[in-house]
Amino acid sequence: MKIAHLKSVERQIVGVEDIPMQPASQDIWDKKYRLKTKEGTPIDEDIDGTYRRIARALAEVEATPELRTTWYEKFLWALRHGAIPAGRITSNAGALEHKPATSTINCTVSGTVQDSMDDILDKVHEAGLTLKAGCGIGYDFSTLRPRGAYVSGALDLSFASAKGITRLAFCRFQNNIEMLQTSLEFLNLTESHLIGLNAQGARITGDVFLRNVTATATIDLSGAEIGGQLECTDAQLNATEGDALNAQGARITQDVFLPNVIATATIALNGAEIGGQLNCTDAQLNAADGHALNAQGARITESVYLRNVTATATIDLIGAEIGGQLDCTGAQLKVMPSMRNVCGSPKVSSFTISTQRPPFTSAVLRSADSWTAGMRS
Repeated sequence: MKIAHLKSVERQIVGVEDIPMQPASQDIWDKKYRLKTKEGTPIDEDIDGTYRRIARALAEVEATPELRTTWYEKFLWALRHGAIPAGRITSNAGALEHKPATSTINCTVSGTVQDSMDDILDKVHEAGLTLKAGCGIGYDFSTLRPRGAYVSGALDLSFASAKGITRLAFCRFQNNIEMLQTSLEFLNLTESHLIGLNAQGARITGDVFLRNVTATATIDLSGAEIGGQLECTDAQLNATEGDALNAQGARITQDVFLPNVIATATIALNGAEIGGQLNCTDAQLNAADGHALNAQGARITESVYLRNVTATATIDLIGAEIGGQLDCTGAQLKVMPSMRNVCGSPKVSSFTISTQRPPFTSAVLRSADSWTAGMRS
């Protein structure tokens, strides 16, 4: 190993006052911050004149002439050495004679905007008066519902964090919604038209509502943590590539509702943990091949309902743990379901198969961790 030796070197320290203003800085100062008369005649003869104006205005609040002089000199020294105040102060401090209606408040924060037309217009009026005074203004728009919005650009909330309900219901999105590892309290996309949703690894402390959603690409919740329920009733999941719904490895504290869902590709729940029921009643699982429903290794605390399900590909429950009943009453299954090593806690409490096209004639519990289903010849 080689040893590196360090030695001190002399270096000339350059102060801020020794650095000349760049042409771009000079132009910005002249157009935005240099005090001028209404006719445009400069009052600040140079940048140092601006510093002196600001320092004098800041020191003006002192009680005695001696203190005003002392603090004027201190403020001027600080300004000349790089302590530049915010824009409204630089522009308006000491400028009352020429700008009587302006303020040195750089940014104000609006009151809460209520979700009504009257309150929105009131806040717009306040904003106009604030901007007229030369101040900036900030808003929190999280209280407003973007109901029915058409989102033509990208919506990327990846790694973001939001309080309250993230409500994007009845909207139409031109591009995929990106919510990679986003942290939310609630997510509501009811009756929205999506390309797809990428919420891999998202953390949502409450419910996720995808009721009546139409999606043409994958709804990806793989690895997500959902503290409430996942509600997809009446959703149309028309992905042409990949899965229709991908919740592989997701942890969902309450129920997963998929009643009346129409899916043209796989519903992937393999390895998922579901703290309530999995309800697919009346779903149409129209995957062209492979899996219609893949719940391999899933852990479902309560029952699994596949009542009146229509499936054109495999229903795969291999290695799944189901704490309640597995009910396939009225299901129309083109392919016999795969149920090797389906186990409960310690067993599935009840098992019902009453299917059509083709019917199954028997459901046999061979051991505490093995189911088989037989077809009528």
